[in-house]
Amino acid sequence: MTSIACIIVMGSCVLLGFMYASKYVDAEKFFYSFSMFCQQFSANLGYQQHTIDQILSQGNYSKHFVDCALISMSSNQSTERLHTIRFLNDTDKGYIQDFFASIGRSDAQTQAVQLQFFSTYASQRLIECQQESKNKGKMSQKLGIIVGLLLCILII
Repeated sequence: MTSIACIIVMGSCVLLGFMYASKYVDAEKFFYSFSMFCQQFSANLGYQQHTIDQILSQGNYSKHFVDCALISMSSNQSTERLHTIRFLNDTDKGYIQDFFASIGRSDAQTQAVQLQFFSTYASQRLIECQQESKNKGKMSQKLGIIVGLLLCILII
């Protein structure tokens, strides 16, 4: 009976550790997609003139980025729905809303400057998220294993 309880507790703790670590991986994928979108939109600017929806459907962007883009482009309920994305801080949410509110609304030269700014921001956040994923993500996984082992010892 105790061995079954240990297996369940250990599995639950490991699962929680990996679920918590996925937050860092999701953030990394999100900002990679954001950076790639800025580059693709910048290259597209003034040439093919695809819509944002077309660029999003053609690219291989993370699910969270596409959801964020669609939420930000819809004027209603965008603020409340963005708050459900757990790996974005308030500054990130503000930049994302500003990005999708301003994109495609001005001339090509102003748009290129804005894209360069947001691309730089996304690249910087990508580097930060990669470091967090490397450090905190692995720590969360290991912590889940250690807590599971500790609880198994307490059960026995």
